[in-house]
Amino acid sequence: RDWSVTGVQTCALPICVTPHSAAPPAGVTRTIEAGNLTVMPGLTESHAHNDSDNSIYYGDRMGRLWLVYGITQVRGIADNAYRALQHMEAYRSGAAVGPRLFSTAEAVDGERVYYPMMIPTTSEAQLQREFARLKALDFDFVKLYVRLPFKWAEEGIQFAHTQMGVETASHYLLPAVSLGEDGMSHISATARTGYAYSRSFTGVSYADVRTLLTDSKMWTISTILNPTMYVENANMPDDPKYKVAPAWELARLVAARDADLKADQTDAMTRVKDEEDTVAAVIKSGGYILAGTDSPLDLTATSLHLNLRAQVKFGLAPWQALETATILPAKA
Repeated sequence: RDWSVTGVQTCALPICVTPHSAAPPAGVTRTIEAGNLTVMPGLTESHAHNDSDNSIYYGDRMGRLWLVYGITQVRGIADNAYRALQHMEAYRSGAAVGPRLFSTAEAVDGERVYYPMMIPTTSEAQLQREFARLKALDFDFVKLYVRLPFKWAEEGIQFAHTQMGVETASHYLLPAVSLGEDGMSHISATARTGYAYSRSFTGVSYADVRTLLTDSKMWTISTILNPTMYVENANMPDDPKYKVAPAWELARLVAARDADLKADQTDAMTRVKDEEDTVAAVIKSGGYILAGTDSPLDLTATSLHLNLRAQVKFGLAPWQALETATILPAKA
């Protein structure tokens, strides 16, 4: 079917898609005929840390790197509160170039923390101050971390829902699914309680996990954190677009590719396949899996494309993989 994408000359992106017509809609100054093209939205990166770890040294390059790889929405999962706020305001105002950024502050954790930018929470009074700061700074999301007592996690869920109108996520499936949590930031990740890990030591999530993910309608982010897919995408470091990245990140990308090309990737590829089996099973059953990277722990931008390619390699059709970085994040 013939379709046309129409937009005003002063706008860099199309503003509407309409059925083909000999005459453009009223007020339109530029028409692009796209009958032989595929029109799709920009990609969404659902798990990034734009203002933590070595990402704070990217300067202006971070936003440009997302955009040059077609990523136009990014969800920051946990970052330094004031850096994150500055980033969001700079992008939204046009003072800096970057994607639409939805972010939050440091993850709310218990009295022992892992990451240096996090704040130990040691009392109910302090917990309420942390919640109040999140609300006052108008963040888009609340991350509840692994040593937060579940009573406090439940308070955080209720505060986010009733006082802020935003979602929450953690690393846990149990008991988060019974507390009303909205999502999991990984299919499986670090845990500090006696509750079951959501996959086996060898990387397999079984039917109990897959059923809970599907039936609860919690969204879950797939972050494969595994460079083995560079074996099948060995030209990625040669892409001139990646020169937008800092030199040390290009060196990290080249090193990951070269190491994988020299080593047997059978076990690593099996690990990716096991995660993608869960991704495909949940999506095909009507659940919500979103594509993410956990960058900069993994490489910014390129890792999202590897994630999508892995989904296709191990069970999803290309359009289904693209949905994990387009419509499903919007629905979630």
